[in-house]
Amino acid sequence: MNQFEYIGTKVLKSEFDFTRVKKGIQFSGDADISAAVGAPKDLEKDRGIWCIVDFSLGGKDDIVQIKMKTSSEFSIKVLEDSTKIQEDAAKVCLRQALNEMSAVLNELVELHIGKKISIPIPTTFE
Repeated sequence: MNQFEYIGTKVLKSEFDFTRVKKGIQFSGDADISAAVGAPKDLEKDRGIWCIVDFSLGGKDDIVQIKMKTSSEFSIKVLEDSTKIQEDAAKVCLRQALNEMSAVLNELVELHIGKKISIPIPTTFE
């Protein structure tokens, strides 16, 4: 299996609307997550891997709206099989990219509402 090294995560977009959230009221809603993994064509020259995660949450009765997009960067540490680079990156890098996005999301929401919360993000896909 190919091996990867995590470099960092950047927030590309973040939008928060908590105007209708009242103090002490919990909010809930449905979240949509999409993710993509990108690899270069020439793996010998460019060893960078990118994972883009797009997240949106629409709260019940539009009480809250959250939209966030992040980009996580990895480098290929050990290239064993270039034909499986996308598959291996999806297994390894995507999970970490989702965890990183989740941590940043929770920090930003805490800054906005002044209360520590955790928005669960699935890290496994079928």
